[in-house]
Amino acid sequence: MTTSLGVYAGESARRSGDIDVVIASLPVTLRPSTAATELVGIAGETGWAGDALAAIEGGAIGLIIIDPVAEDAADLSLAAERRGVPVVIDYPFAGNPAMPMAAAYFSASESPHALLECTVTTRPGGNLRRLIMDQFALVRALDGQIETATALDWTDRRYVVTARTEQGRRVRLTAISTTAQPPAAAVRMLGADGSVEFNVPDPGTARPAVATLITPSGAESLPTLFETAHRLTWRRLARLVHDGGQASDLSRFTKDSSIVGALTGASLGR
Repeated sequence: MTTSLGVYAGESARRSGDIDVVIASLPVTLRPSTAATELVGIAGETGWAGDALAAIEGGAIGLIIIDPVAEDAADLSLAAERRGVPVVIDYPFAGNPAMPMAAAYFSASESPHALLECTVTTRPGGNLRRLIMDQFALVRALDGQIETATALDWTDRRYVVTARTEQGRRVRLTAISTTAQPPAAAVRMLGADGSVEFNVPDPGTARPAVATLITPSGAESLPTLFETAHRLTWRRLARLVHDGGQASDLSRFTKDSSIVGALTGASLGR
């Protein structure tokens, strides 16, 4: 019989990751703990990589990093690999449970000339370098790793970035800070004979994402999935720990961090 795993997290991580709600919804899998010796949730604020490294050295057997800002995680990656500790990243938008099914819709459009557009709205005052990391992960989950990026416009309230994926796909990333509508992400790919649209609502809710594939034969919609990104990520970590598996999240995050650092002219960790 599989026993539940203890979850420890500080106040910031518990709040930003809705950890108490997740534990309550997965009582057979997770339980609260006052010791950081099993699963640990860490808020992705500046300095999170050092906190995560300290948790591994303190005996943690699995880590979740919640919505991390771009940061140098090289030492953390080495420590996690050496000790066999899975480290997964809880992205607000890219962690949506509909992502794998939506990716199949995007792969159905194989035209190398198709343009992929990703627009995110967020509340004013948020960290845009943190947000673009989520957008990079969102594009990667749907269509492929971003290899190059150039900022066309970047202020404290918005940005417009052009990029290309490893397959050569052209990408336009846009973010807007506004109170006019709730946080949301919209991804659209336009081809010569059709389009794909994927809309992720406010990640603070369990409202389902909506994906639509439009071709000359008609329109097809994604099945409805009701689950938060937070809950899915904790289930994934628990499975990795139980099965002795590893995650590739940190290696992908490291590549994204280097691109974002060059894009914004900022040193990692700032």
